[in-house]
Amino acid sequence: MLKHSVRLAALVFAVSPVAAADINVVVSGAPSADGLIEIGLCTEESWLKDGCDRLSKPASLEPVTFRFENVKPGEYAITAIHDFNADGKLDLRWYGAPKEFYGASNNPKKRRGPDRWKDAKFTVSDGDAEIQMDIVLRGWGESRRD
Repeated sequence: MLKHSVRLAALVFAVSPVAAADINVVVSGAPSADGLIEIGLCTEESWLKDGCDRLSKPASLEPVTFRFENVKPGEYAITAIHDFNADGKLDLRWYGAPKEFYGASNNPKKRRGPDRWKDAKFTVSDGDAEIQMDIVLRGWGESRRD
């Protein structure tokens, strides 16, 4: 009888759903209310590529709040851009610097080149119910914020 109880308990744990978390993201620092604020929840494989789970809202001078629901445990990073012209991408200058404000989870230090996965990643753990992430946009050129 005990042998069957152990098997039943193992089966219950094997089919029980994996806990998922909600991630609340507040994006601030847009230089204008033109265009969109777009964010992407990325895995390492999709980092700075297509394939991230994306959300967008109208841009605002006030902070803009987003919510990713039922995110499974794992490592993720979030990208954010102020898509001034609402064309769905981060526009770059001829020499590669962004024309539009951008940011990432953990607010990595500004550097030459794109934000690095290792600086932006965070972990969603099995016990997490809700995670709060604040991202401050930054830019290059005359309207940049250091």
